[in-house]
Amino acid sequence: MAAGHGVSQVVCDGDIILVTLSGAFNQEGIELYEQKARDAIRAMKGEPFKMLIDDSDVEGGTPEAYAALDRFNQWQNTQPLRAKAFVVKQTLLQRILMKRTPALSSQNTAFFTSKKDALAWLNEQ
Repeated sequence: MAAGHGVSQVVCDGDIILVTLSGAFNQEGIELYEQKARDAIRAMKGEPFKMLIDDSDVEGGTPEAYAALDRFNQWQNTQPLRAKAFVVKQTLLQRILMKRTPALSSQNTAFFTSKKDALAWLNEQ
């Protein structure tokens, strides 16, 4: 198995799962993130939750990474996910993410350039 590229951190804060992603991801890197996120979602014990995804330091991903991310989002669509806020530096990443991970279109998502604005929106959901 290839080494995972990209760095992921997942932390729970109440009903919000805080995710920080950075670097360029390959499929293995996304799968490492996915495992951490699944563990955090399971820790919610079936209660509704929200996610804040800080992608401000993401450099992109391989086509296989986006395919793995889409499969993970399909699974998330079966969970009690109330809302997902993304923090991005560039709208290009938002467009790539929405095109490469169509499962996101079934979720209550919003994109922001600041973590503060993203958290404020999540707290209203």
